[in-house]
Amino acid sequence: MSRSTAKELTAIGVVTTTDGTLMQSDSVNLAMSIRAIRVTAAGAVKITGYDGVAATLAFSDGETRNVGAVRVWVTGTTATGIEGMI
Repeated sequence: MSRSTAKELTAIGVVTTTDGTLMQSDSVNLAMSIRAIRVTAAGAVKITGYDGVAATLAFSDGETRNVGAVRVWVTGTTATGIEGMI
């Protein structure tokens, strides 16, 4: 998997914060669904999957997982440096 830059992600419709991490929201889906998530610091990541079901996943430092998601939640998410791959 190649790492997309914030500029590349923004250009194709995935909203990122100024540091290039994925924008989280409890009410709005991502502009484009993602197929994998990477975190820089361990913690929980709450997502809404392609099927519309919410789930909370535990990530280790630097872990990448193939997970299809349409939303990354603020509530229930403790991991930091979250990046989404499309």
